[in-house]
Amino acid sequence: MDNLQQIFVQEATELLSELEEVLLTFENDLTDAESIERIFRVMHTLKGSSAMFGYEKVNDFTHELEYIYDALREGTLVATEEILELTLESVDHLKMLIEDPESSDQSLLSSQVSLLEKIKQYNTGQVVANVPEVGKAAPTSSSLYFIAFNPFKDILKNGSNPLYLLEDLLALGQAIVLPSFKNIPDLETLVVTDCYTSFEVVLETTSSLQEIEDVFLFVEDAAEIKIELIAEDQTLEDGVADEIQSMSRPLGLKGILDMINGDKAEGTEPKHQVQKSTSVSETKNSINSIRVSSDKLDTLMNQISELITTQARLSMMVNGLEVAELGAITENMSKISRKLRDNAFSICLIPIDTLVIRFQRLVRDLSKELDKNIELVTEGTDTELDKSIIEKLSDPLLHLMRNCIDHGIEHKDVRTRQGKEEKGTIRIEAYNSGTNVIIKLSDDGAGIDLDKVRQRAIDKQIITEDVELTEQEIYQLLFKPGFSTAVELSDISGRGVGMDVVKRGIEDLQGDIFIASEKGKGTSFTIRLPLTLSIIDGLLVEIGENTYVIPLHMVDKCYEVPATLLTDVHQHLVLDGKRMSVFHLREALQCSKPSPKMNQIIKMKFMEEEVGISIDTIIGEHQVVLKPLGHMYRDQEQFSGATILGDGTVALVFDINKLLKKLINESSNNVSYGKLSYQ
Repeated sequence: MDNLQQIFVQEATELLSELEEVLLTFENDLTDAESIERIFRVMHTLKGSSAMFGYEKVNDFTHELEYIYDALREGTLVATEEILELTLESVDHLKMLIEDPESSDQSLLSSQVSLLEKIKQYNTGQVVANVPEVGKAAPTSSSLYFIAFNPFKDILKNGSNPLYLLEDLLALGQAIVLPSFKNIPDLETLVVTDCYTSFEVVLETTSSLQEIEDVFLFVEDAAEIKIELIAEDQTLEDGVADEIQSMSRPLGLKGILDMINGDKAEGTEPKHQVQKSTSVSETKNSINSIRVSSDKLDTLMNQISELITTQARLSMMVNGLEVAELGAITENMSKISRKLRDNAFSICLIPIDTLVIRFQRLVRDLSKELDKNIELVTEGTDTELDKSIIEKLSDPLLHLMRNCIDHGIEHKDVRTRQGKEEKGTIRIEAYNSGTNVIIKLSDDGAGIDLDKVRQRAIDKQIITEDVELTEQEIYQLLFKPGFSTAVELSDISGRGVGMDVVKRGIEDLQGDIFIASEKGKGTSFTIRLPLTLSIIDGLLVEIGENTYVIPLHMVDKCYEVPATLLTDVHQHLVLDGKRMSVFHLREALQCSKPSPKMNQIIKMKFMEEEVGISIDTIIGEHQVVLKPLGHMYRDQEQFSGATILGDGTVALVFDINKLLKKLINESSNNVSYGKLSYQ
């Protein structure tokens, strides 16, 4: 059952995320009937699935909460901010309840009792202020549906119980259930874990077709299900209901229609005809997506990594053989493995939008707590990233968001005095840039006071008064451990922790972050991240006796220069008519092997400036399967990992950003060096 419960937890988490999203939309218009319907449907689905998988507390709680939105649908209750707030609190509670279904935490149990008391006040009519005195919505008319439910034999083995599904149908209205036992075998051949019973249901309900289909949401692949609308604006007459109920066998759709219509004069049309039909099993046969556990995807990526390593070894072996056909086969394998790699990447990529719901809720709750009017605007959040990066990116972005809300956006009265709109805006933009993804988080708040930041750094003895810093260098001070410009401590920010965690978290993802700000206008944080961390395209190079890999997306252009021009670890050269900082890696790595007559300089961008690094030889492009270096090399930050080459040797993979920062610091002894200095 553990595996089935895990499936439920995943489904329930998605349902609660969807519910939270709809509630935040509903807040903008509390009269939106479509949102109310969608909220009710999600709750109903969660209630049914939690009962099926034995999460009774979740089921009971959702059942009570569902009554409120049923009353909103019927017009006997009017939506208010209090109801919305109570529902959001309930969503938070359900998230914890799913993680702890037995309520072993006493505070969770107390929260359940407290919230249920508030919910039942609405359900029992104790909160009468929300009941409209005039203009009550008219009751929705009933319709008749015929449902043929034929569970497959193995439906019980995945934890589904057909009787629970029938119970959910009964909750939608009045129903007549006719079971069929014709497939039950002799006792000698009967298997107790198999299901042999099928059902026909005549349902009178005010619910929509979608709500009926939702009852069977989790058994679409474990049963044959047909739902047909017999008639609209009709009810089951008592006499007909009793007559159908008295039948000892299913009648089929035609038999049900004949019984409802009664005796017909020859040549006359029946009173009721099938007006609409749907088959859940038929409409879902064309499956365009499947659910796969992240463990299976990780395994797939590991296997593809091994395939690429093996393919590289094969290519190296073939190069030494003069067999044309074998070379062609190897080249074809290389193309196939690259396509397989790209397809696997696309499977593992998920949109940044998955994080947005958390941010919307954060902005809503904190802006109310701080009495600020803040709107979150998103653009390009369908941009995709590796799921492992998305998971690790959440905390750094939350830290930045909190700072924008607390320090960035001003109070309403302050903004009004400054001639700004009362409502502040936080914007998240995302887009692809080559093999990188750019995420920009910005606000239209107070901006960063550079003088204040510099003075705070002096007070904390991070820098001395005589040190001259560029604008970007002052921004970098914000990422120093323990640095904060907040005068008062708060639960939201200002404790001197957070920004250093942001920078460290992003650098752990092999990304970098830049700050731009204008006092009184706002601040933006631009984060650049690789699409994935597991397999990359690299440039294989040689320095001294060792082989290294430079991520290909960092390479802008390559030059060949005489080795005699490179005399120091750090110097300036004029390339393409431009003066450029060049770092000589042979000198930095203290190579003893004699230098070749010609060296290669690779131009790349660092902190928006063009920088060059020199190496001995460029070997060529290479698909790199990144492997961690292990705890013994954790201090070697200039390397992001290692890869195994086709001949079995190991090549270290440069983390270019950290490498250049290290070289700049060492060459300048932490003294400012133009825009490239890094403190």
